[in-house]
Amino acid sequence: METSVITGPCRCINKCFQNSFLHCKFHDEIYCPICTTEKHIHCTEVQSIEKAAKGCHDSASVLVNDLERKLADWRTNYLSLIKKQELNLTDLNFQKYLIKTKVSDFRNDMNEYLNELEEKIGNQLDRYYEQCRTQMTKHIDTIQQRCNTLSSLQSTLHLTTKHASECCTFIAAKNIDRFQCKEESFFETFQEALNIFELSYSEGDTVNDIKEMVKTFGEVKLEVKEQTLIDSRQYRGMQDSVRMRTAAYRLHCYDSTELDLGEDARISNSCWNPKRDILMVGNERAIWTYNIMNKSKDRINLSDFPEDVFAVDDKTFLVAMGKNGISLVNTATKGKQHILKSFSDCVAYQDDVVYTVDKTILILSHIHGSIIKIKRIGFHANSICVDSKGDVYVSDNKQICKLDSRNYQKGVVLAERGIKLVILEVLLLTRMIDYTTVIKLMVQS
Repeated sequence: METSVITGPCRCINKCFQNSFLHCKFHDEIYCPICTTEKHIHCTEVQSIEKAAKGCHDSASVLVNDLERKLADWRTNYLSLIKKQELNLTDLNFQKYLIKTKVSDFRNDMNEYLNELEEKIGNQLDRYYEQCRTQMTKHIDTIQQRCNTLSSLQSTLHLTTKHASECCTFIAAKNIDRFQCKEESFFETFQEALNIFELSYSEGDTVNDIKEMVKTFGEVKLEVKEQTLIDSRQYRGMQDSVRMRTAAYRLHCYDSTELDLGEDARISNSCWNPKRDILMVGNERAIWTYNIMNKSKDRINLSDFPEDVFAVDDKTFLVAMGKNGISLVNTATKGKQHILKSFSDCVAYQDDVVYTVDKTILILSHIHGSIIKIKRIGFHANSICVDSKGDVYVSDNKQICKLDSRNYQKGVVLAERGIKLVILEVLLLTRMIDYTTVIKLMVQS
């Protein structure tokens, strides 16, 4: 109990009894007639404390009931402020994550660009070197042949001088002299045709110049907004509604909730749509839907066990039915339209294109079922997702492969190593975090 509020206003040396206090209606104050007289000396609407307090314990007491309502309203306002501050902290943490992700992506893009420039310069150097090497090797071979001929002539002249007659030596010397004259002319012409090659590198902007140009990846700003709070004393119902909607909006991303589907129900795959309906498939011939705004759940019965589910918009979703292909389901009417007959145990949707895998074959089709493209991927994939660029990621729980959107060539992103088992779970948070792809890799020894 807050003892300070149950003591009277008396400041006398000898404390007065409570029943000696008076109540001034004009000032709406309780006062002691002994120590507080000047303020109320001319007041006419004065009554004893007993008369003023009469009926306070009644259930219809205006004073007590009004105070209880006001205290509850103020407490609600302060709790709302706490909730707003906590939600703001959560938003700030999420915004911090997004900015860090963007900065990291920018740095990775810059690294890729610099790697491309390095590779381009390296290829150009290899091309120039090969061009020079071919030309210089040809020249070296020609010069080597001339050197061999001169060595042979030099040896012949030496042998004739030593062992042959003077006439034979004279003839040989004259013939060698004529060859030497031709060689002199050839040497001068050949020497002029020879070039000295030199590779150089124009650095362009130095590292310091680049640092000067790229002082920062961007500017981080902290924006301070005025807090707006609807006073619950006047708008109690509206305030509760706003607070509940705000909390529900963040529930799927920042908080957790419990949904009881029954003792035997098991969820294997799930997604959500723009209406904040969570769509779930599991071990029954049905799709469960759960709305996080009003905490309502529903069930859409199917003809067979579903394998995967993917939301198209707030009214329709795709469900992979294994050997029964893919169906388009309307959440409002619960109507089902069969659009693809091929085997399918995983499905994704992006930019009006349906993506699925029939064992080892990637299939792209329109929403009405007409085939766009078929591509063999070489292994049996059981999970699939598509990013905002149209690049496809597939996995068989042992490797993750990326199929680019241009020619759908396969590239291994992550593969099984040693005795480790790599399991892929890909969540594309396309509406919440600006098409950021989050890949959670659970590694079990």
